[in-house]
Amino acid sequence: ELNASQAQTEAELSKLNSTLQKLNSELSELRKGYKEANEELSDLQLQAAQMEKRLNAASTLIGGLTGEKSRWGADIEKLSSSRSMLVGDSLLAASFISYMGAFTADYRHNLIENTFIDDLKRRPIPVTSNLKVDNMLTTDSEVQRWNADGLPADKHSVQNGILTTSGNRFPLCI
Repeated sequence: ELNASQAQTEAELSKLNSTLQKLNSELSELRKGYKEANEELSDLQLQAAQMEKRLNAASTLIGGLTGEKSRWGADIEKLSSSRSMLVGDSLLAASFISYMGAFTADYRHNLIENTFIDDLKRRPIPVTSNLKVDNMLTTDSEVQRWNADGLPADKHSVQNGILTTSGNRFPLCI
């Protein structure tokens, strides 16, 4: 009877061992699945963080471009309006380069304001009001370079610089 009881206990033990093995293998599979799912979760969280950074960068860029759009629109309007004044502005600039070198600053100003601009207005040639010939014929960076090279910063000296660099012939500058 002991042998029968021992055989029955060993049968139950082997059954329990096989059940334990099955459970251990299931447990290892579940752990493996859990580890893979955890890694996938970490990857997805990393991707989500990267996407959020990209989305924020895109939003910042779009916000910046919105401001640029309005600035470009204003520039287009300004250029469109100045296009109609181009003929008169060009005539005034050409007159300045051709005829103004031999005159003093006051006489140049007087000649431009009271003679050339009045003549353009009498002939219905559109010209920009308060046109600064200096601004039309040079840039601020060029004037700064001239100043750095020793040219005085007064308006007359800047005009002489324009006449010297813009003309085809040697200018007579006063």
